[in-house]
Amino acid sequence: MSIENYEKAKQLIYQNEKIADFVGGRNNHLIFMAEKKLGLTFSNLYRDFLLSFGAGNFGSQEIYGIIKEDFENSSVPDAIWYTLTERKESDLPMHLLVIYDTGGGRAFLSRL
Repeated sequence: MSIENYEKAKQLIYQNEKIADFVGGRNNHLIFMAEKKLGLTFSNLYRDFLLSFGAGNFGSQEIYGIIKEDFENSSVPDAIWYTLTERKESDLPMHLLVIYDTGGGRAFLSRL
């Protein structure tokens, strides 16, 4: 995703708060803990999403992020929990992060 498209998406979220339900921005310490747990470094755009929104949904679309510090005992839309689960159950490669699931057996992954 380009920075221009990301900024447009952020504006849509801010302009349509009635259909936006996010946990709220996560702090840098929690983001660092998530990166360490996964052995990844998040991209600048994804880091901004985490700092701005955390995780949640816009309309019926869930965007995975960080919910809480307990990464192993969480649920959707926690990207850290879901990625760890997929690593165990589906041999998800270590360099990928699950950020979205269509619900139809297809997940969107981010190469960070």
